[in-house]
Amino acid sequence: MMMILNRRPSLCLILLIGFLVEFNNCFSSVTVICRRRCHLINSALNAEQGPLTPSQLSYAVSTIQAGHIAVIDDFLPKSFTSKLREDASNLYSQNLFEADGLASYTTTKTFDPNVSRQVLKSASWHSTPLGDSGTRRSFGTKIHSLRTQISSPLLRPTLKTGTLNYQTDWPDIKKKHEISYTRYSVKARLGRHTDEHCEMLKKREGWVRPTRRSVSWLVYLNDDWSVSNGGELRCYERKYNVSGKVGATEEGDLQVGWLAGDKERAVFLDARGNGYGNMVRLFVEEGGRREYVTGEFPADPTLYLAGGVGVRVFFNSDVLGRAYQPLEPPKTPSDQFLKSPTLGYETVKDVLPLEGRLVMFDSVALPHEVLECYGRERWSCSGWFHEDQQEG
Repeated sequence: MMMILNRRPSLCLILLIGFLVEFNNCFSSVTVICRRRCHLINSALNAEQGPLTPSQLSYAVSTIQAGHIAVIDDFLPKSFTSKLREDASNLYSQNLFEADGLASYTTTKTFDPNVSRQVLKSASWHSTPLGDSGTRRSFGTKIHSLRTQISSPLLRPTLKTGTLNYQTDWPDIKKKHEISYTRYSVKARLGRHTDEHCEMLKKREGWVRPTRRSVSWLVYLNDDWSVSNGGELRCYERKYNVSGKVGATEEGDLQVGWLAGDKERAVFLDARGNGYGNMVRLFVEEGGRREYVTGEFPADPTLYLAGGVGVRVFFNSDVLGRAYQPLEPPKTPSDQFLKSPTLGYETVKDVLPLEGRLVMFDSVALPHEVLECYGRERWSCSGWFHEDQQEG
């Protein structure tokens, strides 16, 4: 009896040790699973956070939503911009750069390789055999992260659709993201324009393309750039506070102008459901409600190109007609003569192309130009984030 009693503490101790070992194994497994899940969650959050700090993101979003240009310095370190600049220069020396559609915005309206803008287009940018594709790929990943990061706070959810898939030569990023190198030679400049236009101006192409340019961006690669070198990005911002959305409505109707005043109101084109070759109307949004400021008029691109004169005659009153200002300057000599003055409703902001500087703005709402370059070439990475185009 005494022997049995003496053995009981040992048996209990063995059972207790066994239980503790099993408990520790289970706890360790749960800990590993939790750590893995936390890692996945943190990875997702980090991917969503992107390259901008919270304060930079808040500033960029509010600035773009107001129709102004967001400027963020030191987006890239000099060690990285120098690699991109060297890659761009090498590819240019191989005659891989070419003119694009903006060549017509030069003062001569024609492309001159000595004094015009040239680009390495997306197809060459994504080509693995060309140049330093690893550095371009790394930069593309960072810009993709930026596109994803700004999508939700900008209330443009379709900006983030489409993923990076380097295994098949970046197909998804091409659908929602244009990216290129851009070079301005000495004396090159680019006239005033906007990067995206209403469907009426693009004719039938405005309805067949699945996406449109939503946010324009540039990252400058120029080392030791100064005011004496010129090449500023000149932006024509609205002087007074903007009421409501700019660029496009939530339904995808694009902006074509402003009703100028102490409270600026964006004017949008309602072409949905009418399609190419029919009738359109202009409207503003007040408190989330649509207020039409014109009757129906033909969806004729020449009316848009004629600026104020072509469109003002269709406004519901002379007061509204006189207050209307197109986003882009008039395109015809007669409208230059007859147009209403801007009355000081625009203000000019010049941005120097400093190394590592990121700029972003709404592709529809902000007219801009590039001033003449002096004494040296001007290099940048540039592109557009796309969102889904409304259906015709």
